Amino acid sequence: MTRTSPKAKLGGKNHINLSVDTRYPSPVAATTLVKTITRCSFAKSPRASFISLPTTHASTSKPPDSISEEEYFRLLKKTDVLGHLLRVNDNLLEAEGLLEVAEVDNSKLDAMNKHILVELQMFKAKYYESQRLFTDHIEQLTEVCLHQEALQKGHPEEAAAQVADKFKHIRLMEDLQQATTSSRLLSATDDVQSRALVVVAQLRVDQLNGFYQSYCRDLHTAENVVAEEKAKGYLAISYVTGMSSYGDYLPRTSIQVTEVKYAEKIETTLKHVQVEKVVSSNI
Repeated sequence: MTRTSPKAKLGGKNHINLSVDTRYPSPVAATTLVKTITRCSFAKSPRASFISLPTTHASTSKPPDSISEEEYFRLLKKTDVLGHLLRVNDNLLEAEGLLEVAEVDNSKLDAMNKHILVELQMFKAKYYESQRLFTDHIEQLTEVCLHQEALQKGHPEEAAAQVADKFKHIRLMEDLQQATTSSRLLSATDDVQSRALVVVAQLRVDQLNGFYQSYCRDLHTAENVVAEEKAKGYLAISYVTGMSSYGDYLPRTSIQVTEVKYAEKIETTLKHVQVEKVVSSNI
């Protein structure tokens, strides 16, 4: 069995259980704490041991009145570090809150971007479909222009229709190429094809307008000729009617027969011109 020394036993009896304050006290508070600990230790120690101590030993064990300056600044530095850590923690919490808000906003923006992308694809599909329909319409106008050009050159109706159907696509591509490389399209950014289609469509409208003006002039000339021939026909008919009033017994001369035939010819020509006028107005 191990024996403990009286000194160890004495030390075990004089042990003081005190709560530890983790805060950093000021110099005055630290001095007060040291005095309290010293008084408690002397109050619990045996009286005989305190009396047996020599006078010189009692004077040397007097507690200090304050902590050292180095210890004070060390504690102050720890206090500053702790305050800085608290501020950093607050800033970190605030940054986390802002990050959560930013993540929510980012999710909303992603959803909005997806919606905008879907709408953009829809508008692109509609745009390309409209461009295709516009191209088909310009190709039909090109066929009409080629047909009219062939008719003006003296080709028959069937041959003119075949020429127009055969060369309409080639003529359209040539005009689009020329419109794309023209000077007024060099400043275009991303819609050169549409601009070229607009230029070619305007060209076709101008050509059709020219054909229309030509037909109007021809029709006006034909109407004047018909009016003149109609007036002559009325005179001839009135003359023949007046001659027939003398009786059927009068023989018809060659001049009378010629006038009657001329009047019939005028009436036939007038009917033919009227039919052509109706057909041209329908075109």
